[in-house]
Formats: sequence, structure tokens, C-alpha cells
Amino acid sequence: TLIGVFGSRQQENATAAQTPQNINEKLTELENQVEENPKDAAVLARLAQVYYQNDQVDKSLETYQKALNIDPGNSDFRTSLATTYFLENQFDKAVAEMKNEIKNNPDNDEAHYYLGVFLAYGQGKYSQGVEELKVFVDEADAENNAVELAKAKQMIEEIQNMDK
Repeated sequence: TLIGVFGSRQQENATAAQTPQNINEKLTELENQVEENPKDAAVLARLAQVYYQNDQVDKSLETYQKALNIDPGNSDFRTSLATTYFLENQFDKAVAEMKNEIKNNPDNDEAHYYLGVFLAYGQGKYSQGVEELKVFVDEADAENNAVELAKAKQMIEEIQNMDK
């Protein structure tokens, strides 16, 4: 689930960043697993995440792409790739990945949330961002997405107030 805008990723970063030794051990372990089974998309995605946590952005993006090449329909992999692009100020690529996700998985409410954030806060396309956030608010399961819905509604209000 989403915490804040990207809170879950930030929490994972804080947990994994306990010591450089832990990250290096994890990198080595995952790299060995990929070497043993290069077609394991889930291991590739975990490796991509650890690369990002270790400030190896290019390797992270490349590894997420490898995971997606193996499992192109995986929403989590595509969202992680898009979020990484966004966090690295590659807004056009982030938006393109989320549009691709929505095209391939039209029922993915979370993709509308991310696309709305990327459009508004990345590309400055506020009205388009609000429209995507509204799709999320209208379609997301209120029980399972209470925090995310509140955040989306808050962002919609903030963006609309910026236009005044």
C-alpha cells in the first residue's frame, strides 16, 4: 500500500540502510541468485530495489527493465520502475510507464494514483494529474485504501488551490 506518496519505499530504504555491510551482503546474495537463475523476475526486482537503496540508480533501472522483459504484465515491477524514474526526475519516462500500466491493466486503481502524482508534481500538468487522482478516488476500494484515498483527496485539494 501507499504511505504518504511514496512512504513504503522510504520505509524500506530506512530498514535496508542499517549498515553498508548489510546492503553489500544483500547485493552479493541477490546477484548470486540472479547468476544462478537469470530468468527469475522476482529476484531481479528485489535486486533492482537493493541497487536503488545503494545509490546505484542506473543498475536499478536496468534491472527493473530486465524483470519486466521477463514478466511484462507485472504491475508491481512496472510501478517500481516508474517510481524510480520519478524519484530520479525522469518524469516523462515515469508517466509513460504508468500510462502503459493503465493500458495493460485498466483495473489497476493504484496506477491512476501514481500517474496523477507524476503528471502533477513531475510534469506540472495539474489538471491532468487531478483527473487521474479523481479516477483513483472514484474507483479504489475505500476499506483497503483509506490512507491512500485521504492522501489523494488532499493532493487534489492542494493542486486545485494552486490554480486559484
